[in-house]
Amino acid sequence: MCPTWVGARPNNRGKERFSHMKNTKKLVYTAAIAIALTASGCFSLSWAHNRRHVRKFIDELVQLHQDIDKVLFGLDRNPAE
Repeated sequence: MCPTWVGARPNNRGKERFSHMKNTKKLVYTAAIAIALTASGCFSLSWAHNRRHVRKFIDELVQLHQDIDKVLFGLDRNPAE
């Protein structure tokens, strides 16, 4: 009988599975970014232009928060916030 280590190949199944999951994650992230950039109909490499979009999005979230506070809790806007 030969020892088990002679001619034996290492088990790489765990690494292959991990590599596959890693590649799938990258694909999903890339697809999500592509959809986000193209869905708006506005894609630019100018950081100043993109910053305006991000700032507008944040402003609308703040407005939504204030509206929810007003409707659900009856709170007016607090200038100290």
